[in-house]
Amino acid sequence: MKLRLWLSAEKLPSPPGKKVFGNNKLNAFAILSEIGDSGSVLGIKRHRLQTTEVVPQTSSPEWQAITEFEHRSHTEHRLSVDVFHSDVGPLRNESTITTTTTTRPTMTRRVSHRGVPTPEAAQQLCSLFFDVETILSQKDYFILEPIPGSQGGSVTVRLEVVKADVTDFAKSVLRFQLRGSNLGNVVRRGMPSYHFEVRRKHMGRTQEKWCLVYRSETVPSNSNPVWAMMIHGVALDTLCHNHDLDEWIQISIVDVSANWATLGTVETTVREFMERGSEMGPDTEKGLLVTNGKKQRKVGHLVVAQCEVIAPPTEEIPTTPRISLVAY
Repeated sequence: MKLRLWLSAEKLPSPPGKKVFGNNKLNAFAILSEIGDSGSVLGIKRHRLQTTEVVPQTSSPEWQAITEFEHRSHTEHRLSVDVFHSDVGPLRNESTITTTTTTRPTMTRRVSHRGVPTPEAAQQLCSLFFDVETILSQKDYFILEPIPGSQGGSVTVRLEVVKADVTDFAKSVLRFQLRGSNLGNVVRRGMPSYHFEVRRKHMGRTQEKWCLVYRSETVPSNSNPVWAMMIHGVALDTLCHNHDLDEWIQISIVDVSANWATLGTVETTVREFMERGSEMGPDTEKGLLVTNGKKQRKVGHLVVAQCEVIAPPTEEIPTTPRISLVAY
């Protein structure tokens, strides 16, 4: 069966020999790997599944990278999560990472970045191991693993079974563009720098959890931000786990300049979201109401400027050419 994985962390420790205070927080990314059956020279053989994006300026990152992998039921299947701090921001390419082994307990990885003339060192913050069968046996399909030696730090892995579906719905992708209208300020001084985050519910046996599926770029110093049209989009199969367009999604407006504080949220269905992107008129210009807190304080509007569903290309069945018999 195929599994889908979400990854997040809380209260990551500072890199060895470097204390992080105030706004100078961690730029964290993670490398998710499968543990092989046979050992390598270093004792553990790993197959890399994915390298996440760097989440800047926070010690409690939630990564948008959603990993899917195959798992055979009732068999041993182990995963490793290695979390790093980078001084220079997001990774551009997984192939730019090279590993050098040192005698120190913490491994140092040299990370190259496009546009950065001098490579910087990415320092390892923690390395944890998870068993897939153990996670699936939990009532809500997740495990929170404490980070040894940290003060309350932890890494959380959530799993769900991907529905086996070969229909066009499972293969379709949703692309959209959003813009904010008269968004308020989280803090009174300065201009906000906003990005938005899209979440959908991860369904456990006893509880639900909003999980991140997309994070936009940041528009600096603007209370009426216009975000770029998505390039790759979000798979409908990821956004609607039960393949139901009436499932709920949550869109959060986050001010990066205010220590990643959330200005407000919008909760809507995928169907309404798609209809908003295809409508024109005063209601569309008004947009979705963004509210904050239990009292639902109004903090602005979110307009769906564009929205489209890209269906998978249809496979054309080649036709047999007709053969004409010509008498000579």
